[in-house]
Amino acid sequence: LAAIIYKEIASHKEKALTAVHETPRGKVQSQDNSPYLPEHNEDNKAGEVIEEKEDSGGNTQEEVNSPPKSTVQRPEVDKNLDQDDKTIDALKEELVKLTASYKGTWSVYVKNLGSGESLLINNKAMKAASLIKLYIMASVYDEINKGSIEKTPRVDELLKAMITVSSNSAANDLVKLLGGSLEEGMKHLNSYNASSGYINSSMNRGLAMTSTLENYTSVFECGLLLEHIYNGRLVSSSASAEMLNLLKNQTRLSKIPQGVPTGIVTANKTGELSDTENDAAIIYGEKCHYIICVMVNDISDTAKARGEIRSASSYVYNYFNR
Repeated sequence: LAAIIYKEIASHKEKALTAVHETPRGKVQSQDNSPYLPEHNEDNKAGEVIEEKEDSGGNTQEEVNSPPKSTVQRPEVDKNLDQDDKTIDALKEELVKLTASYKGTWSVYVKNLGSGESLLINNKAMKAASLIKLYIMASVYDEINKGSIEKTPRVDELLKAMITVSSNSAANDLVKLLGGSLEEGMKHLNSYNASSGYINSSMNRGLAMTSTLENYTSVFECGLLLEHIYNGRLVSSSASAEMLNLLKNQTRLSKIPQGVPTGIVTANKTGELSDTENDAAIIYGEKCHYIICVMVNDISDTAKARGEIRSASSYVYNYFNR
């Protein structure tokens, strides 16, 4: 009898484990049962839904397999530097050396939100990929604040899906809300960007739609937008708080956030194309809060570039928190 009971228990356990491993991939299992899918590579064919290998929580397989933040090997700060030399120029010099050893076109922006010091490396308009969604979010909240868009549960769901799981379809739907159609919505967004000082940021095609045109932004403008959110000055204090909350609930954490220790709060938005890896983040470090934005274009090995972004993130964290 004991043997029969044991066999029955083992059978149930095996079924339970099988059920776990057979959880459908691609869809985020959220409490609101959102139909929007997390989409990794934004540059897919028109209308095609991308379902990268993901766990049921919406993280990419690469994120699942990455070591915990606390075990990531962070590059050591140059021991030849004076330990009291924490000027932003010294940090820039080391980052220039670090990124020069990597392939692709790199652009980096870092700002210490406490001291106000900042650095820029190769700042220019580059392929935005899903970083353009930061501006869509800002413009939608601007219209909500003006009363032109009603903040319904559907709009909330679209914003959450666009930012936290980087849904392309949600982003396109929000752009349509801005102008009545995708084309008019993009014009509205570009007008908003220009009037807000984001002169290198433009949306010229729908997300995940085939086109000869491209969407652009720069590390400085992403950083400026994040700083406005951090200071509660983007649209309004309440709108900034909601946008910050969306960014803090980001599920795509395999780049800049993976380079800082476990327990450090981050708020970020990523962007990916077949030749592009981007990430823009606010880091709530132990000794200071700072912004770091990294854009990498013209690469063939995106996985390697993600690792290099993690290394740059780790270097900056070490520098500010040594």
